[in-house]
Amino acid sequence: MLMLAQRTADDHVGEARREAEKLLTDARAKADELTRNARAKAEALEQEARQRHQEAMGSLDAKRSALQKHIEELKSFEREYTGPA
Repeated sequence: MLMLAQRTADDHVGEARREAEKLLTDARAKADELTRNARAKAEALEQEARQRHQEAMGSLDAKRSALQKHIEELKSFEREYTGPA
C-alpha cells in the first residue's frame, strides 16, 4: 500500500513538473514573440520619425532658399531705388 501511495505521489510530481515545464516553455515563447513584436514596432516608429525629420528638414531648406532669394531681390531693389551713392 505504501508503494502504491509512493508511486501515485511520484506520478503526480512528474505530471506537475511536466506541466510546469510546458507552462514555462509557453511563457518563454510568448515573451519572445512580444519582444520581437515590440522591436519591430520600435524600428518602424524610428524609421517613420527619421523620414518625417528628413521631410521637415527638406521643407525648411526650401523655405530658407526662397527667403534668401527674396532678400537678394529686396537688396537689388534697394540698390536700384536708392541709385548710385
